[in-house]
Amino acid sequence: MRITSGILTCAIACLSATAPAHAALISQDYLTPGDNALTLDTQTNLQWLDFDATRGLSIEQILSGAGGWITHFHYASLTDVQTLFSHADIVSSGSFQSGDNSSKIAFERLFDTDNKACAGTLACGLFPAGTRTAMSIEVGLLDNRGFANITTIDTRWSFASSNYGSALIRLAPPPPPPTPVHEPSSGLLLCLCLLRLISRRNSGVHPQRSAHCH
Repeated sequence: MRITSGILTCAIACLSATAPAHAALISQDYLTPGDNALTLDTQTNLQWLDFDATRGLSIEQILSGAGGWITHFHYASLTDVQTLFSHADIVSSGSFQSGDNSSKIAFERLFDTDNKACAGTLACGLFPAGTRTAMSIEVGLLDNRGFANITTIDTRWSFASSNYGSALIRLAPPPPPPTPVHEPSSGLLLCLCLLRLISRRNSGVHPQRSAHCH
């Protein structure tokens, strides 16, 4: 039983060291270090541009090339928005939800780090839907209560407001290739040493002391 227990403990330790992080929304830099202008949804691998970056521009202007944003991003669809809400643990009901403030405040901080959009209380981003209809994401804190909504703002893509940015997304670029590792990690060395000692004990061979396993 001691041998089995030792092998199990070692295996768990090795697996724990390589387990992936829990999926989440995380802030990332875009143009300059520390700008935190992107939010990565690790479940879809989509990067969302902060709404504050495009405040004051209409959907029509963005699609016409204003700011050059459409060269690197495209507009989110209603499905994309609903999926994002789900991954952020936000239920969009179009009404106040006082029991879910923390998710909404966290969302507002991710997408509006300067706390400017929608009078500083909501993160608001426009996206096109239907026949030239402008819809909006509205998430944050309103009248000291959590608020989440997906709503039609205007029937024209020309609608623009200093309170609204655009919900622009792109697929996250692949990460750079990992740096080659020439030596095993200390955790892996420990596991290998333990397995070697257990194997020798099980076969009746007295383990030799060495500089690496003792």
